Amino acid sequence: MSNSIMHKRTGRITFLLSSVLVAVLAGAAAHLAQLHPDSRRVTLGLEYSLVLLGVFWLRLLERRLQDAGLPRWSFWPYFLFVFTVCFGAHAHKITDGPRTLALFLLLQIPAFLLQSQPAPPHSRPLAITPNTSSRSGLSCFCCASC
Repeated sequence: MSNSIMHKRTGRITFLLSSVLVAVLAGAAAHLAQLHPDSRRVTLGLEYSLVLLGVFWLRLLERRLQDAGLPRWSFWPYFLFVFTVCFGAHAHKITDGPRTLALFLLLQIPAFLLQSQPAPPHSRPLAITPNTSSRSGLSCFCCASC
């Protein structure tokens, strides 16, 4: 279970760079949508790619908050806050597309500023040592009974 995707952690710099990447790709998608406003294929492709970007950011946020030592459920309030503020500002025409993306990046700062906690001992990889107690004198890496 220690190699499970649920135990992976995201550091501060990785989170910041990945959040910038999400914002840049979303901005590029918005620009592409403006260039081809009547194309149904482009619209469907962009909607699909934005959903994938959203899922990527959700997993990234969850891993970052776990890296900071917060419980798994703590990402829901943070996600809902970021989503509501960005969606509300854009829907009420307080901000346009690029400013909404800048607001998204600004709202990532609190998660970036959280200090990373050391990994719990049970999630660190164990060192593999050879078993030299076999009768033949050969070492075995697979089990202790050889």
